[in-house]
Parts: sequence; structure tokens; C-alpha cells
Amino acid sequence: MHPFFLTLWGLLFPALAFAADPVPVPSEIQHVTVFLRGAQVTRTAHLKLHPGTHEIKLTGLSANIRPGSIQVAGSPHYTILSVSHRTNSLNEIKNSDRINRLNARVKSLALLKKQRQAIRSVYEGERALLEANQSIKGTGAAMDVDDLMEMAHFYRKRMKEIEYKLLEIKTDIKKADQETDRLKQQLNALNNNRKKHTGEIMIRLASVLNGSADLEVRFMVRDAGWEPLYDIRTENMQLSVELTYKSKVWQNTGYDWKNVSLKLSTGSPGKNGVPPQPVPWVLRMHPVQHTGSEKKDRHPNPNHPPFYERSDTLGKQKKSTATDATYRMKENNPYSAASSTQMLATAVNTEFEIALPYTIPSDGKPYDVEIGKHKIPATYWHYAAPRYDKDVFLLGRLTGWSDFRLLPGEVQVYCQGTYVGRSYLNTRVTNDTLDVSLGRDKGIVVERLKNKDFSKPTHVGHFTKIRKGWEMVARNHKNKPVQLTVVDQIPLTQTQEIEVEMIEAKGAVYHPKTGELKWNIVLEPGASHSFRYTYSVKIPDHKTLSNFDL
Repeated sequence: MHPFFLTLWGLLFPALAFAADPVPVPSEIQHVTVFLRGAQVTRTAHLKLHPGTHEIKLTGLSANIRPGSIQVAGSPHYTILSVSHRTNSLNEIKNSDRINRLNARVKSLALLKKQRQAIRSVYEGERALLEANQSIKGTGAAMDVDDLMEMAHFYRKRMKEIEYKLLEIKTDIKKADQETDRLKQQLNALNNNRKKHTGEIMIRLASVLNGSADLEVRFMVRDAGWEPLYDIRTENMQLSVELTYKSKVWQNTGYDWKNVSLKLSTGSPGKNGVPPQPVPWVLRMHPVQHTGSEKKDRHPNPNHPPFYERSDTLGKQKKSTATDATYRMKENNPYSAASSTQMLATAVNTEFEIALPYTIPSDGKPYDVEIGKHKIPATYWHYAAPRYDKDVFLLGRLTGWSDFRLLPGEVQVYCQGTYVGRSYLNTRVTNDTLDVSLGRDKGIVVERLKNKDFSKPTHVGHFTKIRKGWEMVARNHKNKPVQLTVVDQIPLTQTQEIEVEMIEAKGAVYHPKTGELKWNIVLEPGASHSFRYTYSVKIPDHKTLSNFDL
């Protein structure tokens, strides 16, 4: 007979009331499935049963349990009769290991302070003794000069030592006070959490067993989640990159997850699972109101080539309020979690079974959990948009990436063992290939220079015609050829009063709808190449352009 699960809503009857106070039973967290937001916690308890009815309760649980998610495993030895949930605002949470460590440190600092204060009293007494006896009184005969010098030397040396010691003690006491204040602030925050409501699950069961049995309870909590994080390493632009799939797991449920079995899921059980249904869309008329302040040309003018917007985003660092932290595993474990992680694709989600146990404290901070390492085929090229950034970017195009069920996330890029910066992996694409920025490459230089011969405007009738010319020079300082893409653009017009004409762009692919110019070349080692283009803009004499660089 296989174990089965009974949900809370199938067992909870409003008229049910426990005849007596349920017996508290300790439980431990064994397994946690962490979703992008929320987590399912599995707790186990060891029961001592006798034939008949038992009323037990699991206490000291998270106060953020979703009651409808509670599941209790049945057994051939007993039958679950009912399950209920409540919050308890009377009992305080037992001190965590962190609270105990902080309290112990505060006590040791208080003892250290008392010891330093006692030593300070000794030195201050010695200093007072020396000061009281610094006047030298003879016995009627003149004191020998050598004796006088020796006494002065002793006084000066000892007073110097005393003052140094007192300064050292003062510094130690100040540091102890500062650390004590900081620890007490942490303790106040943790103790406030201890006074929050806790969850309890009451279970009524009928047993046919006279002995011991295990009980398993699962439930969802809200204050937990994970997000993907990647490391990409490449060596000398080889045919593949090493992608390390990691995650930042956090939780603030009120209880540490100590050496638990983790599973990461891409699901979001908190979201509504009901598909939307269309409703009739009825158009209604409104009278036109003229305000007198309307402008004709309100349409935005795209100023960035599409790919450069992506590469610019890739180069920026994602801001985070959470501090970086490393995960904690069982000590003396030489294996990597990635080597034993299993990826399971369910009907709607992907789950990553982490084989090694992890500890995730309940502090809301992110902890790195490694999921897997993959070799992904890659091709490389360089990209430059000198109108917006003077640097040249090394880009990688990954193939076969969809086999690993990657989520969008931040990337830390390493090239030839050196950290080169952060990027972003955008997996919300339908292409077979995935482009990722691998950082800035100083070995390729692209300069953008204005052609001064086309800087003066000319007048034609009632119009002013401005002719613009630009030249970009690319140089390869590497010892091998590179594939280089250079992007620039000319402005667009959305009114008949302004005319834009593409005059010359030798070797470029021109996209009239976006104004983008793109050159693709192979730049040999030590070689340079020039890219030139010319265009003109014609506007009425009484008009000016606010976003046009002359």
C-alpha cells in the first residue's frame, strides 16, 4: 500500500473540535522545493502510537504557511482523520543558533571590558604613585647627578609605558562597546522576530499500530524564492564556452533550513492558474476636445540601433539590495553540487534536484546554489557602436542552449581566467542561437571622426540643407583576425517638413526604417579599416533641430 496525501480542505470540517489539547510532537525540515517565489517545505516527525485515536500538533512552524497547501502523508499503520491549522501568538520561537552565538559574544565582550577596566585601574594607580613621588627630597646632602639622571630616566620611561598602555586599553574598550552595540541591534531584530506569530498544524489520526511510525507533512510558505545566476568562462575564443548554471536562494520564513535536500523549480504556484477568457470589446465615442497646446510631431524618434540597445544593457550591472554570500554545505565534502544535480522536466515546469545538502539561513540574504555546468558551442565576433560607446565588445553566439532550460538572468563573465564584468542572459527569445556579451575588448579600437568638409549648411530657396559626413577607423592590435561588426545610424524623419537623404555609405547595409548602418568585415592582425558615410538633412529656414548634433 502506497502512502497517500490528504489535503487540508478535504479534511477540515467547521464543526470539528479536538476533545483535548493535542500532544506536541517535534518535527524537522527534510526537504524543500523552492519556487521562483515561495517554497514547499517537507517536515517529518517520529510518532509513538498505540491502537486508538491520537491528537497531535506540530508546533514552532512558520507563520506564513498557506493553509490550503497543507498535505499530510498517510500510512498503512494509521489513518488521517482531520487536519487543521492555526497561528499561535503566545509561544515564542526557541532561540536559534545565531541568537545563541550573538548572546555568547556579547557576554565575552562584557567580560573583556571588565578585565580591561581592571587593568586600567592598576595602571592609573601606578601613575598616581609616580606623580606623588616625583619631587625628590634629599637627606641633607646633595644628590648625586648620576642618581638624579637615573631617576629621571626611570620616571620618563615608566610614565611613557603607562600612558601607552592606558591609550591601548581605552581603544580596546571603545571597540568592545561598538561591537556590543552592533550585536545588540542584531539581537533586537532577531528577538522581535521571535515574538511574531508561529504556525501550528493539528492532526487527528486513528492508529492500528502499537509502536513507532513516521509522519510527513508538506506545506507552502511565502517568504522564499530563487533567481538564476550564470558564470560564463571562455579560453582563447575556443569553439565552446563553459556555462555554470547557479541560483541565488533566499528565505525569511523564520526558521533556518539546515542541511536539507533542495529542489529548485521554475514554477510559480502563487500565480493564478485560471486562463483568461475574452469579453466583448465595445467601442464608444467621445467628443474631440482641443486644448490649443497639441503638437503634431509627438512620435518618438529611435536613436539607438536595436542590437546596441541590447549590448548596452548587457554591459550594465544589475543593482541588488541583497548582499553577496556563498552557500553553506556540509563540511569536508569534496564534491560539487553541479556534478550531481538532476534536471527534471515536468508538464509545465523544470525542476533541479540538488543532490548535496544545503543550509539556507532565515535572514533574507541570497545564497549561491550551483545547479550544473555545461559546454555550449559558441562562435565569436566583435561589435562596435562608437556613436554611443568608444569600446569594442566581444560577443558570443551560443547554439543548443535551449536543451538546458535556462532562465533570464545575470551573467558573470570570465575570459582566460580573468573576470571581465557582468552581462545579462536574455533567454526570452525564439531563436536557435543566443547572443551574450563577453565584455569589452581593448585589443580592438574603433574611432569615430567628423568630416569637417561637410559641416557648413547651405541655403536652397526657403530651406536649409545640412550635409554631414562621418568616418570610423577600426584597428586590430591582436595577433589573429577577428570578425567585426560596426554599427552607426542616420536620423529619421516623421514629418514632410524635414527631409533626410542617404548620400553614401560604401560597404554598409542600410535599413531605412531604423536608419541603421551596419558593416561586417574580417579585420586582419595589425590591420586597420575605414568606414565612411554621408547624409543630408533639409529643414525650413524658420525651423531648428533640437536633437541634431552639428
